Amino acid sequence: MKTIYIFIVLIFVLNIAPSFATTQTDLVVYNDAIQKRLEKFEQDLKSKQDEVEKKINNRGTITTLAFIIITFGVIFGYIKYANDIINKRIEKELDTTLKDYLGQNVAEYKKHKKLKESQNIIIVSRDKIFNDNFEKVMELFKIDLTVEKRKLIIPNIYDYNFNELVAKLKEFDIVIIENIINKKWDMNDVATKKIFINIADSICDKTSIIYFGDQDNQFPSKEVSPERRDLLSFANVPSQLYGNLMNMLKYRAEMKIKV
Repeated sequence: MKTIYIFIVLIFVLNIAPSFATTQTDLVVYNDAIQKRLEKFEQDLKSKQDEVEKKINNRGTITTLAFIIITFGVIFGYIKYANDIINKRIEKELDTTLKDYLGQNVAEYKKHKKLKESQNIIIVSRDKIFNDNFEKVMELFKIDLTVEKRKLIIPNIYDYNFNELVAKLKEFDIVIIENIINKKWDMNDVATKKIFINIADSICDKTSIIYFGDQDNQFPSKEVSPERRDLLSFANVPSQLYGNLMNMLKYRAEMKIKV
């Protein structure tokens, strides 16, 4: 009985062995096919994924560009709005500043005009002939050199009574000593220099002196008493004469100096 059982088992094994071998081969082939399909599926999936990502990226780029455009639009709009406001403010400030500037200049002009017209000025010279530039500067201060009372011509300073000269000069706010044109007093001469030093010491408590002379023929200001030097000024060209004369007028007005 045991022998028969073994025989039957052997027959069964021998019968299924080929079938099992065939099945194993088919499984390998099938597995290969499945593997290839899986690989193809993965490739297709990767391709689709790349395509989707590309579209997403494109949309992201478009979105970013749209955001940038909108942002710049808002910024430029704000800038234009801000510029409009700033320009209006600038125009307003300029208008106000210009009006203030013009107002100040008009006020300054009127003040200068009043100073020029209110001061009593005399010209002291050795010669009655003046050049054009000097006359033009005097005209700006309303000084008419054809009017005799506006000038004092002293050909020889030694012939003029000193006390009378001082008394006369003290009547004026400003004395302009013209010593640059034609005949001149020699300020290097000891006697001449002493006379003008004494004149300055005598009148410059209230009366100002502006000396218009050459650089090599200067007024001996260092020898004038220190307390009298504040009302002394010097010039050697017409433009400087104008500025010094204007400054002296302002100084006298601010310090309330009157003869």
